[in-house]
Amino acid sequence: MSETRDLNITTNSKIKLFPLTIQPGRKGKIIIGSKRTNSFIIIDSYWEKFVEVAKKEKKVSKIAEKLRKEDPNNFIGSYSTSKVKLMFLFFAMYKLVEKIDGKTVFENKRITAIRINPKLTNILGSKPFVLVYFFLALFGLFFTVLNGFSVLDPQNFFWSGYLSVTFLTYFVFTVVMIVVHEFAHFVAARKFGLTGNFSLSNRLQFLVVESKFPNMYSITKRGRIIVFLSGTLIDLATVGVLYFFLPINPKHTNTPLAVSALIKQFLLLEWVAILWQFLFYMKTDFYFVVKEMLGIENLYTYAKKRTMSFIKRDENPVLLSKRENNIVNIYTALFVFGTIFGIWRYLTIHLPITIRFIFQSLSNLFTGVFTNNFVLSMDGFVVLIIELIFVTLFVRVITKKK
Repeated sequence: MSETRDLNITTNSKIKLFPLTIQPGRKGKIIIGSKRTNSFIIIDSYWEKFVEVAKKEKKVSKIAEKLRKEDPNNFIGSYSTSKVKLMFLFFAMYKLVEKIDGKTVFENKRITAIRINPKLTNILGSKPFVLVYFFLALFGLFFTVLNGFSVLDPQNFFWSGYLSVTFLTYFVFTVVMIVVHEFAHFVAARKFGLTGNFSLSNRLQFLVVESKFPNMYSITKRGRIIVFLSGTLIDLATVGVLYFFLPINPKHTNTPLAVSALIKQFLLLEWVAILWQFLFYMKTDFYFVVKEMLGIENLYTYAKKRTMSFIKRDENPVLLSKRENNIVNIYTALFVFGTIFGIWRYLTIHLPITIRFIFQSLSNLFTGVFTNNFVLSMDGFVVLIIELIFVTLFVRVITKKK
């Protein structure tokens, strides 16, 4: 890509834009971008006329002349040639200009994307299947509430007498949950013609898998909300499926107690993942849903600035309309609630599990060594090594991001 400062645009320059998509943003704003370059910008809605006129390769002077005729009352005044030049330079900076006078400004590079069979997408994304997902999700939510959220008891995590076995099922269930959750995002995205990939990242002290759809803003708001919600819907539907296999009183059924305990561990992990969405101090799927529904693109940034301004007791420099200001205030309250909720979630679930894991693995290791119990000592040793690997991987991800 040529540096913007090195571009030479004259009155007779012929400009070729990439094929652009336009989606409505909040009041007075639109989202313009290119699927080919995976670049999208939020700008004032008056630019839409400029894109409409400039979408075909024309000379700068011809574009300025046509704009003056078709949009003479534009609030920025008459479209002088110099203003049109600046518009094209701005678009070039954001990879929306393909060629200037036949010279390539930005060469589109192929991005490796995960592709799903279209037939499978059509089946799994059909209305009958979606209705099944909703039924199972409601069923799972109903039974969890009915049981007083007893599945969130940290003791449900430790279903086996051996920590290594408990850790193994935890790892398997986590992988299954990640695959199913991300697969739901990809199926929903594919229904709207999007492709993407995923990568390892971190949110504070947590290692996470992120789905990335660079062309997300090429589809409608409704489509974006569906893509963001699809993962959580499948998580709740999985909870519903698990309840079908969980006996109400396993002591009076033919279901082995170990199977019942194993399902409870899976339920605990699913609900920990679902509750993750309420940590509004991070950009979770729920954040993006709220952002799209309320129509403020930089909601997280505004809420974060407002929170910091309140803590530092200084003025908030963000200029917003009255409606937008009220929305930001509400989300700032959710921001604070999410922080409190996150602390509660960590102290009541994650911390007890972590502490028991560390102390019991050390206890098993030393007890096994001193009693010549090889199985017990290896049980503690393996868990400690795995924990060390996870910590190392977490540190590497953070270091790589920096």
